[in-house]
Amino acid sequence: LFVITDPTRLWVLLDATEADICHLKPGSTLVIRSQASTSATHPGRLEVVSDSFDPNTRMLRVRGSVDNSDRALKAEMLVTAELEIPAISTRSVASHAVFLKGDKHFVYVEQSPGRFERRQVKVGAEIGGKLSVLEGLDEGQRIVTRGGLLIEQIASDASGS
Repeated sequence: LFVITDPTRLWVLLDATEADICHLKPGSTLVIRSQASTSATHPGRLEVVSDSFDPNTRMLRVRGSVDNSDRALKAEMLVTAELEIPAISTRSVASHAVFLKGDKHFVYVEQSPGRFERRQVKVGAEIGGKLSVLEGLDEGQRIVTRGGLLIEQIASDASGS
């Protein structure tokens, strides 16, 4: 029994946290660095993101492939990986301002003092308690950050639905 490998192209197995999920997409580019040569970089591509977390470590297993044509990387080395993360939208709101109704996300936008309109939004990644809003809000609009669900309940009761 034996295994045939090509040391010029390696798999890299990475452990990612739950907070990293929104950035991990197969096909994304990554750069690998090792402690053996901190100035050398090895370009790679993310290939597989596991569908489940390891119950013992609470980490998500991710696999990529990396160019090792110089054979600087060795089997079982510990490495770090850098992924290019797209910039978060300049339109972001506190994550608790957004609520889910069915399969759609909504916020309440202030129309005038004391008057609010429910607005559907398309959200992106959550980083640091803020959700990036991709569609549905204009720059500078004021939204309800606390109590949106209460307004939703009051509006539902008033309309009889």
